[in-house]
Amino acid sequence: MQSHLLAGDTGTDKSTDQGSTNDNNNASGAIGVPNSKTVQNKFRDAVAAAVYVDKRRSEDRANTFVVRGIAESANHNDRDTVYELCANEFNIDLDIVASKRLGRDTQPGRSRPLLVVCRSVNAAADVIASAKRLRRSADPVTKKNVFINPNLI
Repeated sequence: MQSHLLAGDTGTDKSTDQGSTNDNNNASGAIGVPNSKTVQNKFRDAVAAAVYVDKRRSEDRANTFVVRGIAESANHNDRDTVYELCANEFNIDLDIVASKRLGRDTQPGRSRPLLVVCRSVNAAADVIASAKRLRRSADPVTKKNVFINPNLI
C-alpha cells in the first residue's frame, strides 16, 4: 500500500477540524491581533484628527501677532502702546482684545515679546502686511528696534 501523504500531513480533513480559527478571528488567524483594515482605519482617523487639531490651532492664531522691541513700562499700558504704534505708523484703527508679554522677565533692559490679540483676522493680517513699513519710520527707535511678525507660537 502506497502512502500519498506529504511530510507533516496527518491525513485529517482540516475543514472539519475543531481547531479551525475562521469564526471570530481575522484573516491572519491570530487571536487579539487586529486585521490590516482596522489598523488602516485607526491610522487614517488619527491622521485626520491631527490635521483638524493643527488647522484649529492655526485658525486660533490667525487674529494674533507678535511685537518685539517695545520697551516694557510701568507707566504705559502695552495695549495702548500697540494701538498708538499702529495708528501712527500704519493709519490702522486697531481693535485690540488682549495683549500679553511672553516669557519671564529675566534680563533687565531687554524687552519681552508682546502677543497681541485683535478682534478680527483681517485687522491682524493688515498689521502684519504693513509691518515692513516700520523700517521707514520717522522714529529712529521704532525704525531700528520694533518688529511685527505673525504668531507662530
